[in-house]
Amino acid sequence: GAAGTDFAYVRTPGNQYSHAPIQNLASPQMTCYQEGSATAPKTFSVAAGGQLHIYYSQAPYHPGPYQVYMAKVPSGSTAGTWQPSGAVWFKIYSSGATFKGPGDMFPATCKFHIPSAKRTRPNPLGVTIPKNLPAGDYLVRPEHIGLHIPGAPQLYLGCGQVTVTGGGSGVPGPLVAFPGAYNMSDPGLSANLGSHPKTYTAPGPAVWTG
Repeated sequence: GAAGTDFAYVRTPGNQYSHAPIQNLASPQMTCYQEGSATAPKTFSVAAGGQLHIYYSQAPYHPGPYQVYMAKVPSGSTAGTWQPSGAVWFKIYSSGATFKGPGDMFPATCKFHIPSAKRTRPNPLGVTIPKNLPAGDYLVRPEHIGLHIPGAPQLYLGCGQVTVTGGGSGVPGPLVAFPGAYNMSDPGLSANLGSHPKTYTAPGPAVWTG
């Protein structure tokens, strides 16, 4: 589908003006980083097995991985009304690391979109919706983890609303909670990129591919 306007399908983030990250992993903002209980006015339709394009309004330029989680909206609620809690999130994407050389560990995936007629850069982060994901309403939670300050990871995240069509009978998992899934001791959050590590494991569960 076509790209929407800012916050048409995405819940307005608490940092829309400050661009400030989340640094407290126990903060309730780790769920969706949304303003209060406000939801988005629309829900985006995407086919299972198809591509979902995620746009950033500002380039997330810090070194670190991109990850995308989803959560199934329970019966009786919709993507436009549900406020998630508990272990409901499963991971569908993680960019990992490239290790091309010192200072070049992560892929150049600073995806952003400038809403201007003369300065539009439609360079979304494209992720595949697992083909066996059951149809229905979901929240999508993309995150970028900035690792430029050792021992002080910065998380930039939000939640979009989607309806998955088609699909199958897969059982997504493992399921994790936000807050709760990450700890400061996780190697993927405590990594010191200045020491040029040879390996890197992103925090959170394994990717569910369906």
